[in-house]
Amino acid sequence: MNVGLTFQTASYLLDFSAEGSSARTTPFSNPNRKLAKQVAEWCLRLCEQAWDEAGGGLNQYLDIKQQPLLFPDWQRKWAWVHVEALSALMKSYFYTRQPDCLKWFKRIHDYTFHNFPDAKHSGWHLAVDQHEQPLVSAKSLPMVGCFSLIRCLAETAQLLIKSEQVQTKQASIRSFY
Repeated sequence: MNVGLTFQTASYLLDFSAEGSSARTTPFSNPNRKLAKQVAEWCLRLCEQAWDEAGGGLNQYLDIKQQPLLFPDWQRKWAWVHVEALSALMKSYFYTRQPDCLKWFKRIHDYTFHNFPDAKHSGWHLAVDQHEQPLVSAKSLPMVGCFSLIRCLAETAQLLIKSEQVQTKQASIRSFY
């Protein structure tokens, strides 16, 4: 299983569940809330299975039957996989308020922002090896462009702002009563 594409699919499903609810008067109809909860659980399971306990970070590939992987680059950590996970986890939290989503978000956020931003040159490293060393000097490759990084970081930032606004609003309502 490609972990990055799985997180990307989860993110699209969460967008779909939110879009379907905006046409109704209630924030989420039962089918949309159920879909969001299922996707959030899916993301959490994926985090547990793909997280590299020894070296940190998310592996790009995962065998769901726990068989040895055939890909020679399975230990490489790709930036796009991590930012897709951040986006999907923040959406999962925003739509379900599942607290484990925030725990995994923080863990992956810390790894991502420690290993991928290039301190010497502008941009991000696309991939690092198991020793957290950059694999390529290029900032974009044909199969891994910059769009995924930018889209996911922007979505995550927007959701963090919305989450703060919702919490502020809820706090003011509680203090009113």
